[in-house]
Amino acid sequence: MEYIEVRFGETFGQNLVRMAGTLNREAIKQLAPAKVDAKNIHEARLCFKRLRSLLRMARHGLDQGEFRRLNTYYRNQARALAGQRDHTVISETLKPIIKSRDSTEEKAFLIRFRARLQERRNKEAGKQNLESARSEVMHQLTKMQAQLTQWKVIEDKPELFFLGVQTTYGQARKELAQLKSDMSDHMLHEWRKHVKYLWHQMEMLLPIWPVMLKAWVKESKTLSQLLGRHHDLVLVETALREYTEPELEDLALTTFQDLGFEKSRIERDALNLGAKLFSLRQANIYRMLSECIPDSAQNAFPD
Repeated sequence: MEYIEVRFGETFGQNLVRMAGTLNREAIKQLAPAKVDAKNIHEARLCFKRLRSLLRMARHGLDQGEFRRLNTYYRNQARALAGQRDHTVISETLKPIIKSRDSTEEKAFLIRFRARLQERRNKEAGKQNLESARSEVMHQLTKMQAQLTQWKVIEDKPELFFLGVQTTYGQARKELAQLKSDMSDHMLHEWRKHVKYLWHQMEMLLPIWPVMLKAWVKESKTLSQLLGRHHDLVLVETALREYTEPELEDLALTTFQDLGFEKSRIERDALNLGAKLFSLRQANIYRMLSECIPDSAQNAFPD
């Protein structure tokens, strides 16, 4: 994927159109081949995640109705291509778990469980038409590519991107504080979303302060991946509870215990890393980033 970054020699609107256009084109490129595979779909959905991160970073320079419209638009494109993602994640997460089982009976039980998921995935896939969804998403993206310059921008200073990052940081920081009293799977998943947005936003700002922001990108990426792993384990745990009949609970007991141990370890590691990453006050983020604007760009957009 082509690298995208905020450039302080451009206006807010020019930056937004260029970066959104790059991501939108990349998504079209991934969906264009006559035979689209799982990797293409995955890459296209990553483009949508980055686009939604960009929109959140740009939200203070966009008309708020326009922000909500565009955010919903790209969320819907991602959902149209989601297909059987959860089933696939559960199936892949189960592989090493099955391999690690010592008991033949437990291993056979989990193999049957995975096969049942595969059957369900195949049955549901038959009801969906991925090719039709791909074609419609490509059509929508092509239309949007022609409309980028019509997005309702209300301000022109590129520093507005910093306000968006500050908002994302503040939301993630607030959710971290809430986790101290509500360590639920749902709250961890919500936290993960904003950590991921922050990761992608910091990537877009890397050139203004490479030494510091590389560390932020690395830590926010690590935290996002930790929380992603936690979410995958929750999917397995939930599906296994639905599958396991009362008389088979003994066969699932070790797996439930292992899932619980790993989730607890991830929660501990994520909270420790989050405490470091979100140690700054929200109000300090804009000032910190503003002080890094290149001297050559300081007076490019006078008041």
